[in-house]
Amino acid sequence: MPGGDPQATGCANSASTIWSRTYLGAGTVEVRYSSACGTNWVRVSGATGRPSEAGIWSAASGWQWSPSYYQSPSQYWTPMVYAPGSNCVVFRAKIVDVNSHLVDTGNLQLC
Repeated sequence: MPGGDPQATGCANSASTIWSRTYLGAGTVEVRYSSACGTNWVRVSGATGRPSEAGIWSAASGWQWSPSYYQSPSQYWTPMVYAPGSNCVVFRAKIVDVNSHLVDTGNLQLC
């Protein structure tokens, strides 16, 4: 399942948001976790029509990145990484806001 699509695999059905932040004028970045699959992924919403990308890393799976969008859909997500329980993940999102400024979360760790 690492590298897979959380919707297509059904992992999204048992998922919860374990971290979320809304960046004014840019969108919302969430880290999702599926207890049934032991996977995490990043979901971005609200960056519609603007450049953006997101990535997530775990020791078991390495980096998994969304496409680098020139015009983002209303919502998208990264492929999953395997990180069951309290295993750490590192994630990052880059979104161009409505004023054409780059919002970059930098690499953030979540354990």
